Amino acid sequence: TIFIHVDKLTEKIRTAAGFKEGEFGNHAWPRIPVKEGEMIGSIGIGKVDFSVIDADVTLKGFVNPESYEGEPWKIHTVDTFDYYKEPVKSELIAKSIRRVSPLGGKIDYDVEGKLVGNWFKEGTNGYKSDESEDYWKTHLSIVYDSIYPTHIVVSIGGKFGGRPEQLGVKGNSPDPASVDGLVKYELVPFEYYVSSTGEEWDPAKFSDDVKARNLGEVRGVALFKALPENKLQAEFFPGKTGEEVSGFTPSAMIYER
Repeated sequence: TIFIHVDKLTEKIRTAAGFKEGEFGNHAWPRIPVKEGEMIGSIGIGKVDFSVIDADVTLKGFVNPESYEGEPWKIHTVDTFDYYKEPVKSELIAKSIRRVSPLGGKIDYDVEGKLVGNWFKEGTNGYKSDESEDYWKTHLSIVYDSIYPTHIVVSIGGKFGGRPEQLGVKGNSPDPASVDGLVKYELVPFEYYVSSTGEEWDPAKFSDDVKARNLGEVRGVALFKALPENKLQAEFFPGKTGEEVSGFTPSAMIYER
């Protein structure tokens, strides 16, 4: 299991790791026995980031697993809920905002020869990237929303109008899993809303009826062309509409799996 954004460790864990109270920035790799139900730390006002890794399970939805050698556990990430016992499992599922199976989400959407899935700028060392701390700058994904997975999301780690962006696709089509050639997407912002009321969802309030919807403003255009040998030609046009983009320019980039 991996816990990220833990703001305080228990005294037992902190001492075994050799940390002083309130100390930040140091690393340690101790092996500390713990028991079922034992508290190891707490999370403050930030977000919980918790995942389960099972070395006996390998995800089948990555076209090229070698792209993840920088974080080798990625291809062994499993559904967190499957590893809880009852009654805790049911109690946690009841608190899940995502209501579509698999409830623990999905990260391996690649399909051979299709647009859908994860991409990395050619020659930048896959997931690990050559951007050191800002590894996401060389990443691109054309997948589905983590909460409402019928909603297409284009996630651009590099600069789109000066910053990374995560945008919806106007009309929410065509499905990237069906695209094996050239496609032009108009990119739009989106929001989450509570289906029963139609009101924008407040993330501070739990709801099991959250969906995603696109907003009207076109922020730009993404032009994609699936190429042989798991390559993708891509170019982004911030501030443009579909009518203003007729084809690739010399600024187009090549991505790979």
